[in-house]
Amino acid sequence: MDLYLIVTITSPDRPGIVDAISDAVIAHGANWETSRMVRLGGVFAGIIQLKVDRSRADELRNTLSGLSDENTTVLVNASDQADPYEGFLPLKLMLTSADHEGIVHSFAHFLAEQGVNVDELDTSVSNAPLGGGPLFNAVFDLKCPPGLDFAALEEKLQDLASSEAVDVKLEKKVTK
Repeated sequence: MDLYLIVTITSPDRPGIVDAISDAVIAHGANWETSRMVRLGGVFAGIIQLKVDRSRADELRNTLSGLSDENTTVLVNASDQADPYEGFLPLKLMLTSADHEGIVHSFAHFLAEQGVNVDELDTSVSNAPLGGGPLFNAVFDLKCPPGLDFAALEEKLQDLASSEAVDVKLEKKVTK
């Protein structure tokens, strides 16, 4: 029977980080499934979902953890792959605003109060057109509890957006 391992790694960016992880994955007969990796401020950060036979999971976990040193942190967590959000409505929330402190906090707090789960969050800061200063963008992939009134959620979000001077767009995601 298979087990899922969720691996997170942070390290000063350098060639060979992904190679070292993939060597361990192959050596233990695991399968590399889903991952997100990025360089932020000179630091490599990644999160990877691996599938491995339970009989080899501890061995793989130890090998991956052994990649840690004074500059590199590797954490490995097991997952039973159960989806606690089965039956929840997938939503996408897009924010755009002049960059200022507290945007993520305000919206994350609001969503948590509504029982809405953040599945993914992508943020960026770019230059506004015509020299308007930094522009903050965020895309939240959400799971909305069954029975939560979509129209009421959207109205409350618009109220929050108005108070935070943020443009928002909330839409139901099309799932496959």
